[in-house]
Amino acid sequence: KPRWVASNHLVDDRGDGLRGSITPPFPPFAKRAKTAFSSLERVGKRANLVEARLETGRTHQVRIHLSEGGLPILGDTRYGSPASQRMAPRLALHAAVLGVDHPVTGERMRFTCGLPDDIEQTRRSLLHAHKNPVRKRKKSKIPKKRRA
Repeated sequence: KPRWVASNHLVDDRGDGLRGSITPPFPPFAKRAKTAFSSLERVGKRANLVEARLETGRTHQVRIHLSEGGLPILGDTRYGSPASQRMAPRLALHAAVLGVDHPVTGERMRFTCGLPDDIEQTRRSLLHAHKNPVRKRKKSKIPKKRRA
């Protein structure tokens, strides 16, 4: 069951050189985009493992919907914040399940694949960092020259 749904109209350039959503009135070239999201797991203090179910299939749809919702994908150098970009070595986006109808037989086909090793490693490191936070040392009030 989805927790939240993003539904809007996307354009190739929202005015800043990036794809994104626009407000009405919609020009004829704007394409409707709809994605249902569910949080699967809290990963550390600042991240979630999220499932996205696409009703439409627009270019960068999931990336745009999450970014514009204030939840950028880790490692997203195009739509992410500087902080989210630093949290993963690459775009942490993965299609775990793909379903298509065979073009000749019409048979419904379904393909599944777990998280790639590098994304799983990022997930585990975020969990570990949350459970074992690095404590900052309190700075001494005594100047370095007088500590000896």
